[in-house]
Amino acid sequence: MKKQPYHFIFFQILCMAHLSLAQNFQMVKDINVVAAGVEVDENNGTAIIGSQMYFVKRISELWKTDGTAAGTVLVKHIVSAFGDSDPRNLINVGGTLYFTANDGINGEELWKSDGTAAGTVMVKDIYTGSLGSEPQGFVSYNGQLVFAAMTASQGLELWKSDGTAAGTVIIKNINPGAAGSAPGSFIIVQGILYFGAFDAVNGRELWKSDGTAGGTVLVKDINPGTTHSYPNSLVRVGSFGGVAATDVLFFTADNGTKGRELWKSDGTAAGTVLVKDIFSGATAIDPYPERLTNVDGTLYFTADNGSAGRELWQSDGTGAGTVMVKDINPGSESGIIDYGSPFVVNTGTLVFYFEANDGTTGQELWKSNGTAAGTVMVKDINSGAAFGYPTSLRLVGSTLYFSAYDGTNGSELWKSNGLAAGTTLVKDIWAGAGSSYPQGPVSLSGSLIFLAQDGSNSTINELWKSDGTGPGTSKIVPNANTVSAQPKYLVRMGNKVYFTANDGINGEELWKSDGTPAGTVMVKDINFGSLSASPTDLININDTLFFVAENDIHGREIWRSDGTAAGTVLVKDINTGIETFAPEEITEWNGALFFRASTNTAGSELWKSDGTASGTVMVKDIYPDSGPGAPKYLTNVAGTLFFFAYTPSGPALYKSDGTTAGTVKVANINMDWDYIEPPVAIENTLFFSGPNASSTDIELWKSDGNSITLVKDIRASSSPSSPQSFKNINGTLFFSADDGINGTELWKSDGTGTGTEMVKDINTTGSSFPLNLVNINDTLYFSASDGTNGRELWKSDGTAAGTVMVKDIQAGSGSSNPTQFFNFGGTAYFLANDGPHGRELWKSNGTTAGTVLIADHNPDNNSGFSTAPYFTQMGGTLYFVADDGQHGFELWKYTPCPQGFTATPTGTVTTHQLASETVISIAGSPNTIPNGANVIYQASQFVQLNPGFKTNGGVVFVAQIGGCN
Repeated sequence: MKKQPYHFIFFQILCMAHLSLAQNFQMVKDINVVAAGVEVDENNGTAIIGSQMYFVKRISELWKTDGTAAGTVLVKHIVSAFGDSDPRNLINVGGTLYFTANDGINGEELWKSDGTAAGTVMVKDIYTGSLGSEPQGFVSYNGQLVFAAMTASQGLELWKSDGTAAGTVIIKNINPGAAGSAPGSFIIVQGILYFGAFDAVNGRELWKSDGTAGGTVLVKDINPGTTHSYPNSLVRVGSFGGVAATDVLFFTADNGTKGRELWKSDGTAAGTVLVKDIFSGATAIDPYPERLTNVDGTLYFTADNGSAGRELWQSDGTGAGTVMVKDINPGSESGIIDYGSPFVVNTGTLVFYFEANDGTTGQELWKSNGTAAGTVMVKDINSGAAFGYPTSLRLVGSTLYFSAYDGTNGSELWKSNGLAAGTTLVKDIWAGAGSSYPQGPVSLSGSLIFLAQDGSNSTINELWKSDGTGPGTSKIVPNANTVSAQPKYLVRMGNKVYFTANDGINGEELWKSDGTPAGTVMVKDINFGSLSASPTDLININDTLFFVAENDIHGREIWRSDGTAAGTVLVKDINTGIETFAPEEITEWNGALFFRASTNTAGSELWKSDGTASGTVMVKDIYPDSGPGAPKYLTNVAGTLFFFAYTPSGPALYKSDGTTAGTVKVANINMDWDYIEPPVAIENTLFFSGPNASSTDIELWKSDGNSITLVKDIRASSSPSSPQSFKNINGTLFFSADDGINGTELWKSDGTGTGTEMVKDINTTGSSFPLNLVNINDTLYFSASDGTNGRELWKSDGTAAGTVMVKDIQAGSGSSNPTQFFNFGGTAYFLANDGPHGRELWKSNGTTAGTVLIADHNPDNNSGFSTAPYFTQMGGTLYFVADDGQHGFELWKYTPCPQGFTATPTGTVTTHQLASETVISIAGSPNTIPNGANVIYQASQFVQLNPGFKTNGGVVFVAQIGGCN
């Protein structure tokens, strides 16, 4: 056959993070496929502009929705560091969205958006630098935004903005100096902006402004002198038809003699008057008018006159016209419990809705037309004296939506047309007795948008919409998002990875995976149904998996598994009954399981198990009777089990050969039990932190099992050096300690006093606080802060010169905070935050150039690894838990590509081989790619074709460079 030329295609890949994620990172399986909505931060507010509702996604950024899944999208990822920009104070001003956000550089400042990423920008850095002006109290006034903002020289004062930096200016420095006037409670009445503010002369009083410095003046010093009247609950009362000369400002204030009462103002001092002394002479106990609401020119509110409790009132602005509408709960008990928000008014019928309690039917939905006869309960939703708890009231057209509890379905979404027959449950969102707690309702294009929780995603509030029918009430699910399975405690046993996960149906149970979707399955539903067994402490001992789990019969006990449902069984019911103390300190020693467990008679003591009920026994009752021996930090020291235990004389170091007689005290440890740090074994010696001159003078100690010896008094005083984070590197002990001179730094010890020394003073002006010490190929890796570069990745060979920062991952003074180190193929894998990408997966070979981000796993919420990854290795593949922003936390795997590959004429490639994750291994002769083959050689740096390499007809050969880390 005639030799055919091969097709040689090089892909120089840009956007490495995203492409490498597609090629190297693979989600093993979307275990929990329950639809996940948008998790919304209900405290950050919403704003409607046209057909779009703007909101803040939880642990994310500014989003918008038109009520559809496709139209629910991220507007912009503002923050450029781990976390979120925390948008707040969302408001529509003339079709432009204004809000506050923190981009991680300028602090919390004023931003605006036109709904696009490019059009979402900071308006002005009002408080220059990183502190932020913290804009607040937003109100739209004369086509501009008026708000309060802070500067270093003027404090919190009155500002306005037209959306440009030049047009964002202070209106007036009401309280000269840096203290600020803290203006707030803004309301517009007859074209004038009213608010409360403080100055050093008059205290906090009523002010007004026309948007200019000259027009910003004190209305009246209601409580004369420097004391405060604290004007609050400002409301415009006038016709629903628009602004009129008869519009009046109502508010509450305290003039120092009458208590907090109802006031009104026409903008002049003379026209700012007490409407009525509702609770006559009250000072210590005020009527405290609340929920001030305008109903077409009449003010309705709640108040307590001292005899009828808090009830419904109305006012026309005169004393005589300020009267109680109805004593809903007759007598001195209150009919209305205050929630502070105004009543919900149907502007067409002038009927308003609220919750009230008549003393007989409990707290239920009521309505009023302003008359006693027209103030009635709409429906006794939870019949009898039980409460229906109507909350979160919102009108969409003429239909009232709200949350209520009927005693059967939990707090769910209801609707009402104002009649008992027309007041019905819309949908039982959290099916059964669970409560979805609908809240934050908003009317958008004729539909109701609200937050609720259906139980599928824990108790997280997600975005929902409703047309008022059950079928038309659904969760908004963008990008086919699914709920997190939250895998944990990954452990390899044989050719499977075992872990716990929640599939949304069976609760949190034991799972296994061979790295394929089909091979990723639940081992057994231990706690049957939707209840969770919650397995923890998974450990492989001689190809038997031990773990702690619970069911509805035994409580938390030791279980074992051979990977099958039938072979997954309770080892022993150590402490009979459901309410038990879970076994802890799960440890393998000499092929057996050792742990601590509690019984009703022996307390928390040392136990062992061979996997059978009869072979699961208490080793020794260290603390007699029911006292807690509470053994902890079980450590294998040259074939002997060491641990700390609590005795009648206090903490002590113990050792054990696994028998009762061979479990003996080595020495008492006179220190606080909670201060004992995890020890480390080096050959036949245990190193630990222990007391020296006093129980708080913690220094470095060692034990050979016969006695304990002070290695060195590092801080030669009564103060502790507090050695901790012990790590054995080739027989040398590394740890952190504070010698009282250099701060907490990196130390090493050979077990002698003279051989115990500081490795390097990393932070010469303070403490570097070395953390996360780990041995990677006999090199110590750790995180530390040198006082200049923040907490970054370091390594050490035990010398000062060889103790260096590997890379300033988050350049400058910021900290990347490397954690979760794992030795994978002789390379350090870890989590770090470089700023732009958030907390993601990195690797390092100990060089600056070789310390790289593997992938931006979750570009949406800026962190693919906000929880522990539970790294484990099976073959040449790394398994871990991560969140890609779409599927939640699921099981993932990563197979690195080699740096290069050489194809030489020494092998034969099988037909249709495809190396999508690793390079094909070529063996045999000759090295010919046969007819019809489709072969990809994939490497991160090069694919070298040596002489003699050839392909046959119909072959597609791709050499893929890059995109593989």
